[in-house]
Amino acid sequence: LPEPLLTFSLYQEFLSFAKEATRYLPCDLSTATNDKEMKARELLKRLRELIYRLPEQNQLTLARLMYHLHRVSSPEHVKTNCMPPSNIGIVFGPNLLQQREMIPSLELLANMSYQAKVVEIMAAHVHDIFNVSEEELKLLENESIEDEGNERFVGEEDVPHTQSKTRKLENKHELYK
Repeated sequence: LPEPLLTFSLYQEFLSFAKEATRYLPCDLSTATNDKEMKARELLKRLRELIYRLPEQNQLTLARLMYHLHRVSSPEHVKTNCMPPSNIGIVFGPNLLQQREMIPSLELLANMSYQAKVVEIMAAHVHDIFNVSEEELKLLENESIEDEGNERFVGEEDVPHTQSKTRKLENKHELYK
């Protein structure tokens, strides 16, 4: 790709998010009651807003990739593959989130931990970030989207936006064109 999936233009904003998120995530968000959990929910909403600012194809690709990485990093697979979300972030972070210009190596090293953190959070909290129903997830897993008019990959109800185009993929290969 000529540009990483999490675009050059949003690089600094994703890094800023990661720097703040290190204080509040991970935590159990299923029953957000205390201030830390509420702040974590706000941060995930902020991440959804950042993702929604990506081009539509980047959003779709990111959603599919993160659901896959979430499955890879699930407890039943971690026992055999040793890839919890933190390791997923280390491997994929620098590939998905890069700065356009070259920077000194020390700063590059410091930023790598934040790049990893962004991907780790997306893989760990995929259901909180990407608003995909179980039915839509099964369709994603089968490499086809047939529910025309109900395409919701990023928490659109929380993000001010214009209605995204809906599409129906005629066959599973159309996604890769």
